Amino acid sequence: MKRRYHVLRPSLDEDMVDLTEDVLIKLRDSGYPHYRLEDIQGDLTLTGHIFLADPIEPRINVVRYTRADTWYFIVEGHDKVRVDDLADQLSARLPISDSATLRHAAEAEESDPRNLVRLALAVTGQPDAGVTRLLTYRLHSPEPEMRAAAMESASLTQFTDLLDILKKAVDAEQDSEVKQFGATALAAMRGAIENT
Repeated sequence: MKRRYHVLRPSLDEDMVDLTEDVLIKLRDSGYPHYRLEDIQGDLTLTGHIFLADPIEPRINVVRYTRADTWYFIVEGHDKVRVDDLADQLSARLPISDSATLRHAAEAEESDPRNLVRLALAVTGQPDAGVTRLLTYRLHSPEPEMRAAAMESASLTQFTDLLDILKKAVDAEQDSEVKQFGATALAAMRGAIENT
């Protein structure tokens, strides 16, 4: 299954789901398949709005992740060319946060831990040595909230080179809540890697 992730740059006066629907209508007018909002899944923390077309077409999931205070979209399907084409079309028409800006925010010394999660979502599945170094560094932060965010972010990236690093960080973690959170992140990462 091919997946592309893009972090959205939300505006206070625009609903990201409505904006995505508007873009999909414009794409349909240009010859792309008719996508419709089929399902909403999740909870108060993570809510996905799933857009579907024909079964052979990629699916689009527009996600609101309140813990990271961000929106992102995923385009996924079995046909790499279709996934890349649709993701490129959406990212050209939706307000996307570029990875350089996200990286700069996550690298700042007094960075908000949510910036790590946003960066991880932007680079999911695209191995990046700089992100690996940053997450490894943040896994050793004196702040428990930052370590937890680094564990979640490592899991989200699905970088196989972070698997052992995350396991060692979870094993060494002294804060019981962070350790439990990290164990859950590690299990999710293993599952995601196995399913790719």
